[in-house]
Amino acid sequence: MLRRGHVDLAVLDDWPEVALRYPPGITHVEIGRDVADLIVPGGHRFAAGREVRLAQARDERWISVKSGDICHEWLLRVLPGIRPDFHVGEFETQLTLVAAGLGIALIPRLARPPLPAGVRVVPVRPVPIRRVVLAWREASAARPAVTAAIAALREAWRRQAPAAPPDR
Repeated sequence: MLRRGHVDLAVLDDWPEVALRYPPGITHVEIGRDVADLIVPGGHRFAAGREVRLAQARDERWISVKSGDICHEWLLRVLPGIRPDFHVGEFETQLTLVAAGLGIALIPRLARPPLPAGVRVVPVRPVPIRRVVLAWREASAARPAVTAAIAALREAWRRQAPAAPPDR
């Protein structure tokens, strides 16, 4: 949509393991990073732990976003061979399925809605980190509205974003 001029600016996310490729004429800048946590049912064996190594969760029943979504592709890349049991489009639905005891999910903090009763958040090692990026057409870079929006979004991130996650 950027390339065709349907939008002037996009807020995107990607994972280092599944990085976006930008077409010629599109400029981008990372404005911050976001951490994903493991979300488990309250009675799950990981619920009482302080943190979990991602590889320890390989054989669990997984709940993921739909195939083709960058978060799904990332999950398959970091846990080769897993086959999620559920594919849903919304993180809210993932949380509902976790609360029902149907599996576990990795959900980025900035995308995570309020947690329902009966679920626990478990930190993961290595820390899953996604990049939050602003992208725009090079041809639009000098437009006052685009430069003002970029500056406002960068400032909002600086003021509101949680502390920077640790390095991998």
